[in-house]
Amino acid sequence: SKKMPASIVVERKISTQKASAISTYRVLKFCGTRFRVSDRRISTSSDYIKKLIARGKCPVVISLDHLKERQPYLTSDGIANAIDYANGCAIIPQNKVVESLAASNALQMWEMYEEISGQLVSLASMPQSAPFVIAIANADVISTSSRNTIYELASQIVDEAVTQPTFPLISLCSLKVFINFLMGKMLNAANVDNKKAIAKSIAKALVIWLEGRSDAEREHFQEIFDKIQPYREENIVNNLVTPNESDEFMSENEISVKTSAAKVYALDKKSGDVIEDYWPESELDIVSSRQPAGASETQLNHKCKTRLSRC
Repeated sequence: SKKMPASIVVERKISTQKASAISTYRVLKFCGTRFRVSDRRISTSSDYIKKLIARGKCPVVISLDHLKERQPYLTSDGIANAIDYANGCAIIPQNKVVESLAASNALQMWEMYEEISGQLVSLASMPQSAPFVIAIANADVISTSSRNTIYELASQIVDEAVTQPTFPLISLCSLKVFINFLMGKMLNAANVDNKKAIAKSIAKALVIWLEGRSDAEREHFQEIFDKIQPYREENIVNNLVTPNESDEFMSENEISVKTSAAKVYALDKKSGDVIEDYWPESELDIVSSRQPAGASETQLNHKCKTRLSRC
């Protein structure tokens, strides 16, 4: 199977025309760091520098500090990658992709920008790399059209993508934007079967991402769970593994996520199905009140498990 590349490589065709004997250079200065670059190469790759030259306002040392105001992701590393691209080839590590997009945007190096964006779109269609692309797709430096294409491609392989070890590393903000995209697809789906399939994928993604997270993070998605409920299979709770002699509430093949005092969602790792049971709080109280004084939590869980088996 394909692996997520450790870096993105973007190349630029350099003119084979013989350079003049005397080459001129300019210095780009950003946050105290200076970069020496060929005048010809930077002017032919950066519309921003080209415009300065055309206006006669391009000194030998060009300060880029003011560009940070419009490009908050702009860094010295991003500019270094942009200069590498101007010289023919930039090898951009995963954690520098957004910074490099910001640099290409700030310097108006549109060929570099399109090349990086195109590679991100390609990576979005691979389960191994889709989580990485989803994680950065909502950054301001990525165009709306590229973002929508990335989400569309990722949505087509979402059931595989969410099982990747990198999926839980996606930030809350990035995940919410992607889930909202999936919700839009679900609501606009042509038929009920498609709506159900997308609802199942959304539930699976959230259950995996929410495992081990705080109640505050789970609260963000309670409304999503409520909205997808009408499109969920009525008998989905029957997918629960039949209780055995173990006193554990869920089997070792399941991940459980409690989203509120009365709702439990779980993922069966073998089948990939999301299983759900809704317990009215009054019923929880009834089960608890029937326990003899001093009943252990294990005994209570076993009672709950027995109740599920009768659903």
